Amino acid sequence: MTENKKEFVEPVSNLEVIFKDGLPVSIVLSVEDFERMTSKIATAEELFEGKDLFMPDGQKVTFEEMADKRFALECIDRKADLDSCL
Repeated sequence: MTENKKEFVEPVSNLEVIFKDGLPVSIVLSVEDFERMTSKIATAEELFEGKDLFMPDGQKVTFEEMADKRFALECIDRKADLDSCL
């Protein structure tokens, strides 16, 4: 792995890779890690479409801050949905 790639790779402690005949065939990760990843992808897609990284209060933020905020809001919504089912 080159130095540049290390900047973009986050270690995942609970990542499990399943191999068959020496080839990776499946990856298992926590729901939280999956949701965090999908939040980052959604934020990246918005950037690709030309949306700027501004919070609702007008403050300009970094990509990570925007993705973390999106993830936190999605967690709140998901918890509310679960609570309404009980």
